[in-house]
Amino acid sequence: MSQGKGEKSVEEQMTQRFNGARTCCLVLCVLIMVAAFPVFIIVADALHKFSYVTSLLGTNVFIYGIVVLLFVSLFSLLVAPAMLYALVSRNQTLFTMLTFTVLSVGSMAGLAAILGFSLHAELRDESLREWMAEGLRREYGHPQDYHVTLAWDRLQSEMKCCGVEVEAEWVASDWFLGQVKYPRRRRPASCCNSCSDAREKLCTFHFFESMTAVERRTCDLLTNLCPSSNGAQVDESVCTGNKLGPAEVPVEAFVHNEGCFSKLESRLHFYSLVLIIGGHILAIILFSLTISSFILNYYTDPFLGSYDAVNMIG
Repeated sequence: MSQGKGEKSVEEQMTQRFNGARTCCLVLCVLIMVAAFPVFIIVADALHKFSYVTSLLGTNVFIYGIVVLLFVSLFSLLVAPAMLYALVSRNQTLFTMLTFTVLSVGSMAGLAAILGFSLHAELRDESLREWMAEGLRREYGHPQDYHVTLAWDRLQSEMKCCGVEVEAEWVASDWFLGQVKYPRRRRPASCCNSCSDAREKLCTFHFFESMTAVERRTCDLLTNLCPSSNGAQVDESVCTGNKLGPAEVPVEAFVHNEGCFSKLESRLHFYSLVLIIGGHILAIILFSLTISSFILNYYTDPFLGSYDAVNMIG
């Protein structure tokens, strides 16, 4: 009688462990989907908006990290529901296959975190800044480096900046020195402000701020140059240095007066943190799911596809 009670007690203990591992797997699958979805949205947006900056940075760490984490988050969103289905339907074969898939994806998540640390280190040692400056001086406008030209024009237009640190850097570039038509353009057209940007910068005041006579005069002159707040440039000839603008209108009305590196650096720093934090979180959850899955497989009869505690004990 005592032996029967002992056998029942062991069976109940094994059943409890099995149910605990199964519940843990279910919870971790849900956590993976919750964590992977925002990561997927962020890295997909980064790939769409900033993949071109690789031509300016002289390194592929950024794009490699983004692509790897995109792969990890996408596969996590696909594998987690499949594993939930395998758990609910008690499909042992599918569950075992997905366990090794989760292990592989978890390893890729760890790689994404490592690439994030590498990008963060490159941002700190100034190598990216130096490479951008060299590309501006030597490669912009060169027929064989058209991808660099397109990347610089897109960066300056979209981020509303000019040059690496200041717009005056363009007059020391091979692009400027190689111009044969005079007067030379002192900066590319992508450095030029649009009417909407110029009016927002010089004619927008908070309700509690008063506009001085000089500021009102400047705004009136700018309104004459830009009757409507649209995407048209204020005056490309003034912006590129082919002619002088009105003395009362400051140069920032025509030219983006901020350097590009500081703006790009802040975005890259954000994405390096996404790679590090997102990669770590997904790796931890995926490896935890792998461990729980192996434990669950241990308490599951691989031949019958169902739990058999007594046979496992024996």
